Amino acid sequence: MNGIEKALVDLLSRSKAALTFDEIYEALLNVGINAQKKAVREALAGLIRNGIVTREPDYERKKMVFRVAEKH
Repeated sequence: MNGIEKALVDLLSRSKAALTFDEIYEALLNVGINAQKKAVREALAGLIRNGIVTREPDYERKKMVFRVAEKH
């Protein structure tokens, strides 16, 4: 797991609610991780493929949201 992936898992683990990509990206910037959006999207996609993070629709917000998978 690279630095961005570790930061993503840590961020999503600490969050009480599922987060949108924009919320995740903003939170990473706030903790000093300056990565391009493409790199964050690729890291997030890898975590989803590995079953560490889940992506699901939030119909109220009309966006996809992300959270740490329950088994992880």
